[in-house]
Amino acid sequence: MVRAQDSPLDWENFILNGGAETLASYEGFEQEFEDDRRWASSLPTSYEDELRIFVHAGIKPRQPLAEQTDHTKMWERYEFLNFPDAFPKYVVHGHTPTLRLYPSRPLSPDVRENRCNLDTGACYGGALSAAFLMTRNPSRFTRSALRD
Repeated sequence: MVRAQDSPLDWENFILNGGAETLASYEGFEQEFEDDRRWASSLPTSYEDELRIFVHAGIKPRQPLAEQTDHTKMWERYEFLNFPDAFPKYVVHGHTPTLRLYPSRPLSPDVRENRCNLDTGACYGGALSAAFLMTRNPSRFTRSALRD
């Protein structure tokens, strides 16, 4: 949504990833869509506390947190997901729906020693999941009801 108007490729990516539905929800409120797009573009691409870093997609293994790019935090997937060692902080992320990775347990977040993937595929009809983070790793989860 943030980059949808930057290029034809960004527009196509937006439309293919829920953009058509997003635009339909703003029908008659085009200025609000633009206001929300500008607001979203002003947000940081990560948040850190003492124990964790929260990102949309992932981080580059073996790269200091301060050197992670916005692009990496929004799109990194394969090397990150397969990295078995510790990161500088525990990583809480999404971007890769668990229902696509683990069809046998589609409603469960993917919890590892070094990271937790909370994306349980709400955009594909799966549940919307959230974690309770009272310690470094999630202690429990909650999720929405499934859509029909």
